[in-house]
Formats: sequence, C-alpha cells, structure tokens
Amino acid sequence: MMQCPECGADGRVGYVTEECGRVEIKYICPNKKCVHYSETIGTETVVQTENE
Repeated sequence: MMQCPECGADGRVGYVTEECGRVEIKYICPNKKCVHYSETIGTETVVQTENE
C-alpha cells in the first residue's frame, strides 16, 4: 500500500495496466484537502510468473 508523501493518507488504486505478464498499479491520493488530491503518488509493478 502506498501512502501520500504530503498528507500520509493511504493511496487508492487509480489505474491498472497489464501487458506481457506485467501488471502496473498506480495509486492516487484520496484526500480532498491535500495538494496531491487525485494525482499519482506511487506506482507498483507486479511481474507474473508462469506458475501463477
């Protein structure tokens, strides 16, 4: 789970893209009072193996 570097709120999944066995998850800030509201605050990449 990603947290906003400005306000510390837990990020929400904003965008998910999948290509060639790789999933990229982009987290956005859900805090309406934060300067980063609705902006991407972090990205997580998950690589799928053949066993999954």
